[in-house]
Formats: sequence, C-alpha cells, structure tokens
Amino acid sequence: MAETDELKNRVKEPVKNIAREVVGDIVYRIARAGTRRAAREIKDELKESAFRRLQEKIRKLSEEKIDRLLDEHAKKAARQVTEPGAGRQQLVGDIEREFRYGLKKTLAKMAGPLMWPTVVAFTLVIGGLAWIIIVDREPPEVWVTARPGHERTVTFTVEASDNRRVDWIELAVEGEVVEQGGASPLEYTGGPYPEGMTAVSYTARAWDLAGNEGIEEDEWPLPQSPPPVDRMPPKLSISPFLDPRLRTVSITVEATDDSGIEWVQLTVNGRLEKEEPSSSLKYLGGPYPAGSTVRYSAIARDGAGNQSFPEEGTIEIPALPKPQVLGPDLVVSGFEVTGPLRLKGGNILAPVRVVVWNKGNATAGRFKVAVEGQEPGEPYSVRPFTVPGQNSIWYPFTDGPLPAGAEVVFEGDVNIGPGTEFGGLTVNLRITADSCLGDELQPPYCRVEESDEGNNEESITVRVPDTFPIPQYPKG
Repeated sequence: MAETDELKNRVKEPVKNIAREVVGDIVYRIARAGTRRAAREIKDELKESAFRRLQEKIRKLSEEKIDRLLDEHAKKAARQVTEPGAGRQQLVGDIEREFRYGLKKTLAKMAGPLMWPTVVAFTLVIGGLAWIIIVDREPPEVWVTARPGHERTVTFTVEASDNRRVDWIELAVEGEVVEQGGASPLEYTGGPYPEGMTAVSYTARAWDLAGNEGIEEDEWPLPQSPPPVDRMPPKLSISPFLDPRLRTVSITVEATDDSGIEWVQLTVNGRLEKEEPSSSLKYLGGPYPAGSTVRYSAIARDGAGNQSFPEEGTIEIPALPKPQVLGPDLVVSGFEVTGPLRLKGGNILAPVRVVVWNKGNATAGRFKVAVEGQEPGEPYSVRPFTVPGQNSIWYPFTDGPLPAGAEVVFEGDVNIGPGTEFGGLTVNLRITADSCLGDELQPPYCRVEESDEGNNEESITVRVPDTFPIPQYPKG
C-alpha cells in the first residue's frame, strides 16, 4: 500500500505543481492588469501564441473525441509511472480518476477568475506527453416539470444539459433527497400527499464533469378538495340577566357555526335593538316599567348564508311592592238574602244578612251601612234597611269601634218597594260599609278614614215573583 501511495504521488504532485504555475501565472497577470483593456491585451497576446492554434484544434473535436483523448492520455501516463508487481490494475484506476476528476476540478477552481470565454484550453507537458485540459466554468441548466396524478400524487421530471456533459443529477422533495443518477431525464413520483398540504417544494441539482452545479427550486401547488356545502343553520346561546333594583335587562347572544358567523341580531319588544357583524352580541336596556314584560328574539346568519331559527324568551319586570299603610279597612265580606220575600203593609221585604270585616291593621270607629236598590231602567236609590234594636229604619250603625281583623254582622229587612210596582221584576241591591248617604257636612271618607276607600261595596240580585203567594203580615 505504501508503494501504491508513493506512485500515485509521483503523478499527482507534478501535475498540481504545473497547473498552479501555468494557471497561477495567467491569473496573476490579469489581476495585476487592473483594467479590462490591459486584460484584453494579455488575452490577445495568448491568442497569437501556439496556445491559440491548439485551442482551434480542440474546437473541431466533438465531445466524444475529447473524452477519448483524455482517457488515452490518462492511461498512457499511468503506464509510464507504474512498475510491475505493484497492484498495476488498481493503481491505473486510481490515477485515471485522479486525472479525470481531481485535476480538472483543481484547474476549474483555480481558473475561476479568468475573464475570457468560458472554455479555455491549456497544454501541459508531463513526462513528454501533451495533455489537453478543458477548464469549464459554465454550470449545467436544470429544469423540472411536474404532473399531478391520482390521489394527490405528483410526478417530477428533472432534465439537465451542459456545454460538455452532465455528470450527476439529484432531486430533493420537501428537503429530502428522493432520486439521483447520472442520466437525464430523472423521474420520481411522490405522494399521496395529505389533505391540507397546499404545495410540494422541490430542489433539483445537476453537476457537470468540472464540478459546476446548476440548481432549480420551486414548489408545485397541490389540488385542494372543495369545501363541503354547509346547509346547517348557526346555533344560538342566549344569556339574559335582570337587575330587579334598576329594572334593567342585559342579554348576551353567542352564535357558532363551522362556516363562521356573518352577523347576529337582537329584537326586543318587537324592535331591532342591535346587530353585530360578529359571533357575539351584548345588549343592555331599561329601565323598564315595573310589572311589565320584556320579550326578546335573536337570530344569526353564517358565512354560507344559512339563517338560524329564532331564539325567543321573556323577562318579567317585578312590580313595585305596595307600601304598607297603617289604618282600618272596612270590607263587606258577606251580603245575602236569608229567606223568602214577604209583604208587609203592601211593601216587599227581603230578609238579608250583611257582614263587614275590618281588613286593616287599625281599629275603625263607629260607622253605618246603607242599602241601595235599582230596578230595570232606573238609577240606584236608597232603600230602608231595618235591623232589630236599631233606632234608624234606614241606616244601621255599629255599637262601637271595630278592632283590626274583627267582624260585625247586620241582620234585618230591606224594603224593596210596593208589591204592586215591583212584582215580576229583578232588583239589584248594593250595600256600602261606612256610608255617607243621608248625611250632611261629612268628609269624603265619611266617618272612618280607611287605607283603601275603594273596597266598601258589595252587590246581589233579587228576583221578585209575579204574584204574591207570600205571607201577608199585619201593619205594625
């Protein structure tokens, strides 16, 4: 192995030294020129030399002939420096690769700053052999075509060309090398790619024999499945809140849908109060009247144009509490006819029973009750109400004050009227507790000032027979 390495170095080192000397001198001279005009003069000087004639010969050769010439010179040089019995075949292969790739890449790198045409020919003399070296600075051209396939697959085709020959092609998809080789075109089918992935990125590279690299990178858009048709209306959630102290109402509406929400509307008591171009809405209204009802309805529309079913509800505004009034309150809790009608002195008498209750929270002073009657087509007029033990035949009185929660009962006869006039009629009877009928100079509340003056009356209806097969009572 040591002998092999030594023989390889015997070839490699002189080649590198000559390459550095020749190419380095040219690069140095051009760099020292400083101007394009001076560089052109150096270029013209070279063209007039034997180098120009050799360059013209190379142009006439096809790429295949140049390759064969390189191969032939490489093999000859290897045979000259190879001694029998030293692994000749392996060494020949190693030296060929060194000459074909290593030397050409070295010269290409060193000749990078040259300012004349891309392909430059040099003549190097090694061991009496004429070597033709092509310094290539032009990278290959690379282009990629893509064809969509079934089930979200994509077929990539990579093509490359070079002024001499493409040595290697490589394709990477989504950052990973998936295919490579030395022949153009190069083809690869990838996928299926997942739903939601919008594009596939790719990078194609190609190298020529001089090591120049060409690159093409881009991304291929993937077909997207059409979104499903949304026919479902949005869903609504409503949260109402009542502040009973302020009698205000706050309502929060939330709408959800897969297609998004276009707008939300809220109607209160038949009037559109608010609309928001979003999925939520907040409303504050009031104060509303005590004891009233607030009716609301909300709807929403999604991005697909579907409108929700209305979500409706009511909120009851509490009534104001009645203030507690201290005082008596006389109520007629009972008024009824207790027996058959009868005639007395030609007048029709109806036996009745009246109950008056002090509903209030204070004692009521003495008061009287009065009965009024009304026949068809006539107004009410006072009727005598006689209670045994009472001095007045018109208005019975209480014997004394009536405590809170207590009752007083009046039982007696109400004189409806003459039997000759009221036979067959229906008569309405109305009784009033704490009445002022027949009084003069009495205040509006009569004798008892009550907490409620509007609940002192009660009415009944009495049917008078056409004839009077009813008891006749003597006068007196």
